[in-house]
Amino acid sequence: MKILFLLSSTSVFGGSTKAFLTLCSELVKDRSIDILVVCPNRGAGYEAISQMGGVKVLAVPMRTHIYPEYNSINNLLLFPLKMLYHYVINRKAFQQICTISKHYKPDVVYTNVSVISVGQKVAKKIEVPHIYHIREYQNLDFGMRIIPSLSKFKKNLQNQYSICITEGIQSHFGLNNHNSVVIYDGVRSEDAAFFDKEKRKYFLFVGRLDEAKGVKLVLEAFAKSRIRTHTLKIAGASLSRNEDSQLKALVKEYGIEDRVEFLGVVSDVDRIMQKATALVMASRFEGFGLVTAEAMFNGCLVIGRNVAGTKEQFDNGVKWTGDEIGIRWNTVDELSQCMNNVVENGIESYYPYIERAIKACKHYSVEQNALKIKEYIKFVIGNQ
Repeated sequence: MKILFLLSSTSVFGGSTKAFLTLCSELVKDRSIDILVVCPNRGAGYEAISQMGGVKVLAVPMRTHIYPEYNSINNLLLFPLKMLYHYVINRKAFQQICTISKHYKPDVVYTNVSVISVGQKVAKKIEVPHIYHIREYQNLDFGMRIIPSLSKFKKNLQNQYSICITEGIQSHFGLNNHNSVVIYDGVRSEDAAFFDKEKRKYFLFVGRLDEAKGVKLVLEAFAKSRIRTHTLKIAGASLSRNEDSQLKALVKEYGIEDRVEFLGVVSDVDRIMQKATALVMASRFEGFGLVTAEAMFNGCLVIGRNVAGTKEQFDNGVKWTGDEIGIRWNTVDELSQCMNNVVENGIESYYPYIERAIKACKHYSVEQNALKIKEYIKFVIGNQ
């Protein structure tokens, strides 16, 4: 079975690339599977794939089928040129990947996200099936504007094979048909869960430092809380210096400079999770919530925004264990009170939540994820 994978990014800090690297490292163990990965550049993800062994990887510049920003005069003036550049780059990518495919002869083309259209076009040209792995809501989580429109993309998906990372995403795209399946991301090995009961006095935020991930909400809630014994650690990077400055100004405005620590990009986030009093998940509309699942494997209590992928994981936890596996919140004031409660009640009183979360996280194992994806790919190939 020969699979041609297309990636949209090589950033190893993005959820889609992290999930793919985990999947690929598991698939490569099956010697009946031959893998070729095409990346948009030679970034860190490209290097990680090239070092796996048994996987071929190439770099072909390509762009997502997302409209460029036009929220300023400069962006508006440059919009036509950006669209032309977008078209030229993707046209070249299509031609290059078609040439690569003629030599490689894949059984299936597999696009790792829903925001690349090149893979579908290549598959049609070489007459093999195509699979979209849909990991994002597009408009609700990242505010993306899909080319030519979301409604046309949804209509197109009805005739495509797709894997959705949650039931919420599948429903959002109207994919309740036999061509689409829900397969939760694989996060860790089945036996990788670890619970360190010796917690330290800090709350933790992990993720990109922008509006979509809700870092400002976490700072506001922490500032409003009655907490004086615990600090807030923020692990992650922003997309611009301007955002960095805004966050630091906000911390100063709230008067919590001595209780907030910006860690930047952290290489050993597992260790920090394992010791945290709790992880705060605040994304506006999280697709799956890889960080939530990582916290579950690391024996870390999750205080999660009760929406989208985070809510689905919490709901699954109740279904699989019979009770809550995390603490839900809907507003900033609720989040602030949740943090107060954890400190005032003592983290020990929330150990049952953590223990149930550890039982639930086996459903997000890399073994189960890879097995289900292999089965689905075989179904797609056999259905031709």
